[in-house]
Amino acid sequence: MRQLNLHLLRWLCVGLALVGAGAGILLPPAPAAAQIGVVYYVALAGDDSNTGVAWGKAFRTLQRALTVAEAGAQIWVAAGTYYPNEGLVVLPSDPRDATFALKSGVAVYGGFVGTEVTLGERDSAANVTILSGDLEQNDTPDFGNIADNAYHVVTSNANSVSTILDGFTITAGNASGSDLSRDIGGGIYTGGSSFAQLSNLIITYNSAVSGGGGIYNSISNVSLADVDVTYNRTAGTGGGIRNFVGNPSFTDILIAYNTAENGGGGVLNQGTSTTYAFTNVTLIGNTANAPGGAIFNNGGSNFFSYVTIHSNHATTGGGIYNNSGSQIYINTTVISNTAESGGGGISNNGGSPQYTNLLVAGNATLGNGGGGCPQQ
Repeated sequence: MRQLNLHLLRWLCVGLALVGAGAGILLPPAPAAAQIGVVYYVALAGDDSNTGVAWGKAFRTLQRALTVAEAGAQIWVAAGTYYPNEGLVVLPSDPRDATFALKSGVAVYGGFVGTEVTLGERDSAANVTILSGDLEQNDTPDFGNIADNAYHVVTSNANSVSTILDGFTITAGNASGSDLSRDIGGGIYTGGSSFAQLSNLIITYNSAVSGGGGIYNSISNVSLADVDVTYNRTAGTGGGIRNFVGNPSFTDILIAYNTAENGGGGVLNQGTSTTYAFTNVTLIGNTANAPGGAIFNNGGSNFFSYVTIHSNHATTGGGIYNNSGSQIYINTTVISNTAESGGGGISNNGGSPQYTNLLVAGNATLGNGGGGCPQQ
C-alpha cells in the first residue's frame, strides 16, 4: 500500500488563507495527557510470550499489548506493518471484525526504531508504523483485492480523554458489510461518546460503503490533530470524514484526494445539537459525484477557522455545499474549485452560513449558476 505524507502540501495551502482581521477564534480545549505508567513494547522481532516490558522483551503483536495494558499504560510500537487479526486471544466469528480496539486511558505510540528510552527520541516520519486492514496480506494497488479486509482498522468506543493513538499510518480498511456497524468508517470508527485523542496520523486508502471512508465519528467527541486524511473513498457520503452527532474537533488537518459518490468528498457534517470545529485545515483535490466536493454541511453547528479549500469538484458546490444547520467561516480561502452546475466555490442551498474574511477566487461552474457563491 502506497504511503503519502502531504504535510508540506497542507502548509503551502494554509498559507493562502487570510490571516488578518483579528477575529476571535474558538479553539477546542486542550485535552489532558495520559498518565505515565507501565510501558509495553512491540516490535516485529518480538514474541508474544515475552513480558513486553523492554525492547529486548518486546511483544510481537499490538493486540497482545492491548490485551495486557491497563489505564495509565503506554504502548510503544516499532516500525513495521501490524494487522488486527494477529495476536488475538479470541478470534471473532466474522474474521473481518478484527480491529485494533483502543482501551480507555492507554496511550499507543508508533514510530520507533526499537532502541529509544524516551518518547522524545522517536522519529515517526522516518520509522513508518502501519496498522493495516489487509488481513490476508494480499491487496493490490488502488483498492484491489480488498473484499476480505477488516471492516474497521481501528475502533474507539467510549474511550476517555487520556486515550491516545499517535504516530501511525492507518490503511486498507474496507467497511463493506451489510449492516450499519460494518459499512461505515473503514479506517477508523469512533462512537459511544469517545473522547480519544488521535494525532500524528496518516489515514489513507480506506473504503466504506455508506460513509466515512477514512473515519466515521458517530456520537463522538474525539479530537484529531496533525492528521492527513488522503485517498479514501465511499459509495455513500463523506469520502474522507463523516461526522454524525457529537462534538469532534479537527486541528492541523489535511483532507486530500478523497472521493464520495453521494456528497461530501472530503467531509460530511450531519446531525442536530452538535458542534464540529475545524481549525487550520486544508481540503484539496476531493471529489463528489453529488453536492459538496470538499465539505457538505447537513446539520449541526459547524465552525471553520483558517481553512483553505482548493481544487475540489462536485456536481454542485465544488468547494462547499451548505444544506442545513449553522456555519461560521472565519479566515477562509475558497479557490480553484469546480462544479457541474451551480456554485463552483460555494453553494448555499440552506442553513445559515456566516462569513468573516472570506476569499473566493478562480472557481468555475460548467453549467448554470455562479462560479463563486450562488444562493439557491
